[in-house]
Amino acid sequence: MRLAFCIFKYFPFGGLQRNFLNILQFLLDRGHHITVYTTQWDGEVPEGIHLTCVAAHAFSNHGKVQRFANAVRSLMQTEEFDAVIGFNKIPGLDVYYAGDPCYDALTQRRYSERLGSFEWLRWFNPRYHRYRSMEKAVFDPMAQTQILFLSPNQQSEFLAHYGTPSARCHMLPPGMLADRQPVADRVQARQKIRQEFHIPEDEFVMLMTGSCLKTKGLDRALHALSSLPRTTRSRCQLLTVGDERARAFIPLAKKLGIQDRLHISGPRSDIPTFMASSDVLLHPAYSDNTGTVLLESMVYALPSVVTEVCGYARYVSAAKAGTVVPNPFEQTRLNHALLDMLSSPRRHEWGQNGATFIKTLDLSSRFLQAATLVESVARERAHARTTA
Repeated sequence: MRLAFCIFKYFPFGGLQRNFLNILQFLLDRGHHITVYTTQWDGEVPEGIHLTCVAAHAFSNHGKVQRFANAVRSLMQTEEFDAVIGFNKIPGLDVYYAGDPCYDALTQRRYSERLGSFEWLRWFNPRYHRYRSMEKAVFDPMAQTQILFLSPNQQSEFLAHYGTPSARCHMLPPGMLADRQPVADRVQARQKIRQEFHIPEDEFVMLMTGSCLKTKGLDRALHALSSLPRTTRSRCQLLTVGDERARAFIPLAKKLGIQDRLHISGPRSDIPTFMASSDVLLHPAYSDNTGTVLLESMVYALPSVVTEVCGYARYVSAAKAGTVVPNPFEQTRLNHALLDMLSSPRRHEWGQNGATFIKTLDLSSRFLQAATLVESVARERAHARTTA
């Protein structure tokens, strides 16, 4: 079958991007012909795909997304595909992999937090209109797009805002990349990272990892670190991995007097080494459909402090592998949770709880199930065209 994959931007270290590549590879291995439409591809291009980079120049991000959607739709008119699969919300998709949260719900919450009863002012924001129209094109009850959801709370939000028929919704199991395996020599890994960042052996390392640490709550983590008692704070280091833009938070760290406690590293391929060398995972996200890093942390017996908004926070609770900060978020609760995590003798027990629990989950079938559903939709679309 001939399949079209649409992703606004591909880079090797993004969670959405790696999921995209895994599903694509499953379908390539099954002999399907795949064309990828994107505005930018960084990294190695898998053998067997036809890559089409489309220009999407505009002054704003929402303008670029609209240009991308328009360009893809125009190109589609010259090609005949059995199915069009999107990893960003654009019109005309047969299958959408829901890697992002509900934009309408997220924006409404943010405006409500800032403006209270004046949250309706969001309707005057062109960015809001553009992104919501893209989202509506996928989730509207009259649309035909089949949707691959990643967590129950994510599906509930979309259905509450758009009334999407449940028949078009498909829940994927939790998943994790195959390269997230326990490190053979944890002592050596710990020494390696601590030597690289000049962190003494007897100090706590709190880890944050992600391609967009602003969304993952880096500011919240910095405030929590600064709130610790002085004797505890002097033995803590916050290590961030995956996002060079985290340097924008250095002024905040200086304002809080903890700039010497913050270490920023960009994208890295040795995430397992960082996991194995850390003491606590911090993930106080503002929004996160899943929070795959929470499952990864369990592999390395790394206890976590996470916000309830994350789709996989429920696994942390079920495993008793850390602390889940409830909604609505309050900074003081995060502060107390971090202090409790660092001072409790049960920290090691929580880590071991996670390592035991993660072995009970099937983490290998997500991409296979996604690929199988894509094939099913493609066959239905192809049959409908031949019988029309």
